[in-house]
Amino acid sequence: MKQEKETISGTKLSPEEIKRVKGLGCLKDKRYDDIFNIRVITRNGRITTDEHRAIADAAEKFGNGEITMTTRLSLEIQGVPYANIEDTIAFLAEHGLTTGGTGSLVRPVVSCKGTTCQYGLIDTFALSEKIHERFYVGYHNVTLPHKFKIAVGGCPNNCVKPNLNDLGIIGQRIPKPDIEKCRGCKV
Repeated sequence: MKQEKETISGTKLSPEEIKRVKGLGCLKDKRYDDIFNIRVITRNGRITTDEHRAIADAAEKFGNGEITMTTRLSLEIQGVPYANIEDTIAFLAEHGLTTGGTGSLVRPVVSCKGTTCQYGLIDTFALSEKIHERFYVGYHNVTLPHKFKIAVGGCPNNCVKPNLNDLGIIGQRIPKPDIEKCRGCKV
């Protein structure tokens, strides 16, 4: 026997409306028919303290006061009733923040902290921001057959698993031995 899902407002949403708000970055909480988690796009997991405050304010004002991180370094405002979706998105936009990262689109680019990590071989922050602008922003309105994920790893440690994304970059360097420092160990 299929159990009916609980609603907070008593609003039963059509599949078309659920799909529409998903396209805005609002994922339905599977426990309820009218509660959503709103995905806030970050710059590869980085946001300013003012943006942090705005997201926290939005979570308290429109949601249940909780914020979660996604595996792709976005933030999600939890427990937003359907009736608050448009107001939440507008509030975030007033603070320069956007929602999205769902559906059959290019997803926000994720990278490790290779720019600052001791093992980083490439500037992952700069590269991921260029790729984000070119593909996530540039193709934002292009619907694809399936989601398209991009990851930039700063070294072969593969912390963000670029090899498991649709497009993955792994920082590499070709060793250049200094012959004058060679001790003849044959390593």
